[in-house]
Order: sequence, then C-alpha cells, then structure tokens
Amino acid sequence: MKGLFQAADVRKLDHLRAEEKMIQRERAQEGDEFADKEKFVTEAYKEQLAAIRKKVKAGRCHNVCHNVSAYSSLIRTVQS
Repeated sequence: MKGLFQAADVRKLDHLRAEEKMIQRERAQEGDEFADKEKFVTEAYKEQLAAIRKKVKAGRCHNVCHNVSAYSSLIRTVQS
C-alpha cells in the first residue's frame, strides 16, 4: 500500500514538472509579445515551485546514492 502512495506522489511530481516546462516553452514562444505587461506570481506558486525543486534534488541525491551503492557492491563481487 505504501508503494502505491509513493508512486502516486512521483506521478504528481512528474505532472507538475511537465506542466512547468510547458509554461516555460509557451513563454519562450511568445517572446516579447507581453514584455510591456506586468507579471503576477503568487507566493503559493513560488512555494510550490520551491517544493518541487527540493523534491527533485532529493530524488536525484537518492538515485545517485543508490547507484553508487549498487556499483560498489558489483565491484566487490567482481574483485572477489
């Protein structure tokens, strides 16, 4: 059951990251079309982006640590 919740969290995080990338691409395509307009970004949105970046960074660290552990055990096996 715990695995299902973790998988759902990962999918939600991936969806939010994909949505943010899509917004960035749209802004890049618009170019200077709205350069003279004011930009409004709420604090909640900024907090959400910070949380996403933090989770991504933590996930990368976990993956790197896991890979290092796997490679080191493989090397020990080969050297034996």
